[in-house]
Amino acid sequence: MRRLELKVAVRQSKEDEGPKFPRLVRIQEAADYLGVSKKAIHDYIKSGKLKRIKFGHRSARITADSIAQFLQDSQK
Repeated sequence: MRRLELKVAVRQSKEDEGPKFPRLVRIQEAADYLGVSKKAIHDYIKSGKLKRIKFGHRSARITADSIAQFLQDSQK
């Protein structure tokens, strides 16, 4: 199994002042990174602890920023 690397910010050169887009993570990747089940990820989404972006009917991603914020909040 490959090791997950969570990149919160998108690399942006000084010359490129365009919009920054969040890194999007699959639900299974988020579950592996946090060490929880996919059901737990869905529960976190439902409770508002993680932010989900949907693409169509069955495809969704979690923002890396919301995972980082979730980890910060859980350490308090």
